[in-house]
Amino acid sequence: MRKILRKPINSVRSYYFRKNVEHTFQKILDTLKQENIDFFLVFGTLLGAIREKDFIKHDLDLDFGVWENIDFKLLRKILENNGFLLKSQIKLSNNKSIEYQNYIDIKTKISIDFYKFTRKKAKVLYYDFLREENISYTESIKKNGGLFVYKYEFKKFSLDDYFFKSKKCKIIKEYDEFLEKVYGSNYMTPIKYMDTYLITKEQEYIKNELGKVTYF
Repeated sequence: MRKILRKPINSVRSYYFRKNVEHTFQKILDTLKQENIDFFLVFGTLLGAIREKDFIKHDLDLDFGVWENIDFKLLRKILENNGFLLKSQIKLSNNKSIEYQNYIDIKTKISIDFYKFTRKKAKVLYYDFLREENISYTESIKKNGGLFVYKYEFKKFSLDDYFFKSKKCKIIKEYDEFLEKVYGSNYMTPIKYMDTYLITKEQEYIKNELGKVTYF
């Protein structure tokens, strides 16, 4: 369910994101480090850190990865005790595992996404969730009972310390391979209204599985 800003109508949200994002970013870092939660920059936040050494100008949210051993119930408790509010989550329909959660910072209204990455012997798995083509996410969920599931397989990667906006955080050490897979080989060239839908469609489609969305 990854998205990068696609419509100019979101320019107001983007303005407030840029104005307040460093406050929310620092609060997330402080909160999760204090609770010893392992997390790392992914997707648009990682792309901005590597390509622009800044948050992407037209972005709307913060993106973090967590490992498969994360307790999402504990994560919710920690974040909601520190000024964040859970807005939605996605579970796989078969094994009921939570793969994604979205929060907002109550003070700044900035959106924060947490994506689960599952380590295997020689690879790391990540599930993305897509709507049916040519209809909205809401319409797709109503029509199909959930979102379609696609599996990304990455070569097993490790994490490394990285200073971003003068703050110490974790990023994927092999970020070039990661970013190329999710954004294409030209990821270092800014594309203002980028849509990763077609890239995800190239990944392995998981039949007889749905992403079940819950809103809070």
